[in-house]
Amino acid sequence: MPHADFAQGLGTPKIIRSMPNTPAMIERGVTVWSESKDYDFSSDEQQLCEILLGSFGTQIKVEDEKVRCWLRT
Repeated sequence: MPHADFAQGLGTPKIIRSMPNTPAMIERGVTVWSESKDYDFSSDEQQLCEILLGSFGTQIKVEDEKVRCWLRT
Protein backbone atom coordinates (compact mmCIF):
# COMPACT_ATOMS: atom_id res chain seq x y z
CA MET A 1 0.00 0.00 0.00
CA PRO A 2 1.62 3.33 -1.02
CA HIS A 3 1.96 6.40 1.20
CA ALA A 4 -0.90 8.10 -0.66
CA ASP A 5 -3.36 5.39 0.39
CA PHE A 6 -2.38 5.76 4.05
CA ALA A 7 -2.63 9.56 3.78
CA GLN A 8 -6.10 9.38 2.27
CA GLY A 9 -7.35 6.89 4.85
CA LEU A 10 -5.88 8.81 7.80
CA GLY A 11 -6.74 12.27 6.45
CA THR A 12 -3.17 13.63 6.69
CA PRO A 13 -0.21 13.83 4.30
CA LYS A 14 2.20 13.35 7.24
CA ILE A 15 3.12 9.66 6.78
CA ILE A 16 6.24 7.82 7.90
CA ARG A 17 6.27 4.20 6.88
CA SER A 18 8.63 1.70 8.45
CA MET A 19 9.28 -1.99 8.42
CA PRO A 20 10.88 -3.02 11.73
CA ASN A 21 11.86 -6.65 12.11
CA THR A 22 11.63 -9.12 14.99
CA PRO A 23 15.12 -8.49 16.49
CA ALA A 24 13.91 -4.97 17.33
CA MET A 25 12.87 -6.38 20.70
CA ILE A 26 16.56 -6.84 21.60
CA GLU A 27 17.78 -3.64 19.90
CA ARG A 28 19.44 -5.54 17.07
CA GLY A 29 16.76 -4.82 14.51
CA VAL A 30 17.06 -3.05 11.20
CA THR A 31 14.24 -0.69 10.31
CA VAL A 32 13.94 0.65 6.77
CA TRP A 33 11.76 3.73 6.52
CA SER A 34 10.64 6.42 4.12
CA GLU A 35 8.62 9.59 4.39
CA SER A 36 5.69 10.73 2.29
CA LYS A 37 6.62 13.05 -0.56
CA ASP A 38 3.29 14.87 -0.07
CA TYR A 39 4.52 16.58 3.11
CA ASP A 40 7.70 18.57 3.71
CA PHE A 41 9.04 17.09 6.97
CA SER A 42 11.13 19.47 9.07
CA SER A 43 14.63 18.48 10.13
CA ASP A 44 13.30 18.12 13.72
CA GLU A 45 10.60 15.70 12.54
CA GLN A 46 13.13 13.68 10.56
CA GLN A 47 15.51 13.59 13.53
CA LEU A 48 12.71 12.40 15.80
CA CYS A 49 11.98 9.52 13.42
CA GLU A 50 15.68 8.61 13.29
CA ILE A 51 15.89 8.58 17.10
CA LEU A 52 12.67 6.62 17.57
CA LEU A 53 13.38 4.02 14.91
CA GLY A 54 17.07 3.87 15.88
CA SER A 55 16.02 2.74 19.35
CA PHE A 56 15.20 -0.66 17.77
CA GLY A 57 18.75 -1.03 16.42
CA THR A 58 19.80 0.28 13.00
CA GLN A 59 17.56 2.65 11.07
CA ILE A 60 17.95 3.26 7.35
CA LYS A 61 16.06 6.03 5.58
CA VAL A 62 15.32 5.40 1.91
CA GLU A 63 14.05 7.97 -0.56
CA ASP A 64 11.68 5.69 -2.47
CA GLU A 65 9.11 3.64 -0.58
CA LYS A 66 9.45 0.91 -3.22
CA VAL A 67 13.23 0.56 -2.97
CA ARG A 68 14.70 -2.68 -1.68
CA CYS A 69 17.67 -2.42 0.63
CA TRP A 70 20.16 -5.25 1.10
CA LEU A 71 22.75 -5.16 3.85
CA ARG A 72 25.93 -7.16 3.89
CA THR A 73 27.63 -8.02 7.14
